[in-house]
Amino acid sequence: MIHRVYSPTLRSFKTLELRPHLNILLADRTPQSHDRQTRNGAGKTSLAELIHFLLGLRGDPKSIFVNDPLREHVFAMEFDFAGNRTLVERSGAKPNDVFLTVEGRRRRVSNDEWSRELSDRLFGLPEAGEEPAPTGRQLLTYFARRQALQGFADPFQQNKHQSVGETQMCVAWLLGLDWRISAELEHLRARQRELAVLKRALRAEGVRDVVGEAARLHTAVTLVEERLRRLRASVGSFRVAENYRDLEAEAATLAKEREALSNANVVDERAIQDLDASLAAERPPLDVELERLFGEAQVVLPEAVRHRFDEVHQFHEAVVKNRRSYLDTERRGLASRIEQRRRRLDAVDARLSEVMAVLKSTGALDQLLGLQQELSREEAKTGGMRERLQMAQRLESGKEQLRGRMLELEHRLRLDLSEREALVRRAIVAFGDASAAIYERPGELRIDVGPGGLRFDVAIHAERSTGIKSMQTFCFDLLCARFAVERHQGPGFLVHDSHLFDSVDERQISNALWLGARDAARYGFQYLVTLNSERLPPSSHEGFRPGDHVLPVKLSDAGEDGGLFGLRFE
Repeated sequence: MIHRVYSPTLRSFKTLELRPHLNILLADRTPQSHDRQTRNGAGKTSLAELIHFLLGLRGDPKSIFVNDPLREHVFAMEFDFAGNRTLVERSGAKPNDVFLTVEGRRRRVSNDEWSRELSDRLFGLPEAGEEPAPTGRQLLTYFARRQALQGFADPFQQNKHQSVGETQMCVAWLLGLDWRISAELEHLRARQRELAVLKRALRAEGVRDVVGEAARLHTAVTLVEERLRRLRASVGSFRVAENYRDLEAEAATLAKEREALSNANVVDERAIQDLDASLAAERPPLDVELERLFGEAQVVLPEAVRHRFDEVHQFHEAVVKNRRSYLDTERRGLASRIEQRRRRLDAVDARLSEVMAVLKSTGALDQLLGLQQELSREEAKTGGMRERLQMAQRLESGKEQLRGRMLELEHRLRLDLSEREALVRRAIVAFGDASAAIYERPGELRIDVGPGGLRFDVAIHAERSTGIKSMQTFCFDLLCARFAVERHQGPGFLVHDSHLFDSVDERQISNALWLGARDAARYGFQYLVTLNSERLPPSSHEGFRPGDHVLPVKLSDAGEDGGLFGLRFE
């Protein structure tokens, strides 16, 4: 329980001395009050914020405790913690420094260390790690709900942004169920979110039908890897010739020279054939023919023909001889040039063979660089395909594993509910009794297991009555405070801000205060309520008088010093 809340430095702060069981802090509202008045107002809501600030709430930059005019002031609370009366002190100027005093010994701890100590000592929770688990800060907020987080809107959520998994873990702890099963389910939900990311990534790569994609990609990767292996082998065996380009140019020149030599020889060989034909045809006329011709000519010119016959014969023989000598000289020249070209062709062929052998067994540097660039492109492409294959395999196998694991955990949850049937029945009956004390008809607390894990619901049957949701939260909180005390866990107190009763009828407020006082006394926890004075009901049934539990300190929104802090601030 909380014994005292005060400030050793802010003299205007109204020290609160609290008693066991029910404590009611009243605040007067002037006729001029309205909802948009200063943030502090009378300070009813700020009291819950102050308790959280002293119990490890991280320093929100917008918090009233880390901003002027409260920043430099120290606030303190004496409460029962781990079997000892403990004083905790903290200021907004140094929010990471928390001072604890137990049995006269004062020590400083960091706020994170203090939060871990609260989680361990109050709730028996493990240190925060990679595995999901409820935190001490989350559970503390169920015992002092914060209006800033809309904590009164849902009985099972202390924060409107609380996830399904966090809610399941926290409520399982509050009701005494095995919260670790819900933690495992939350871990699987995190895996489902990861798989959803993988699925979106695959679709971004153009994969529309994920089913069967792993098998297709495996085949594609196998083929690409074989091409990659061959490319690596080519690059590994590649030898660079420094004068490769010069050899390429020489080979081209030799090839052109070889072609020119061959063409020239063909032309000259044809010329020799023509010369041989001419030599065969070159011969002087036959003597018989000459005599016949001259015999016929004798009739006309007998003297002259006979005189010239010998001269003509000698002339023709000289002409033929000279002609054959010329043709023979030409033929020998052609044959000599052909032979020279053949010897050059042999030399060209030999050199060309040498050059081509070098070119065949080596390559140019730029060719090697080209091969290496192609290899890099293929490696990058193959790497991307491998990643897609791994994603597809993880997606396909992960979905199957998660489906099986989810079914297993749902089965374990049902077994846990079955094994804790007596506890579940107690919770259902206690909730029903509490709601019946307020609305005359018992409400229903429903606990079961669905595809997403534990499911919780509440219902209070009260037609045409306002504030049903608030009273659902009230009954659930009362149940959780009782169960925590019975397990010797929790903070030992329950705090309800006046916002919880804003839309509740006066009779229901009276019944709720009576019920809170009864359960606090019966089960041994402290119940702190803040109310506007005009909402305080008169005496109710069984002689319960709410006024007997009102604290001596009274708050007001009138004047500068009427609030909890004794000063006004925006």
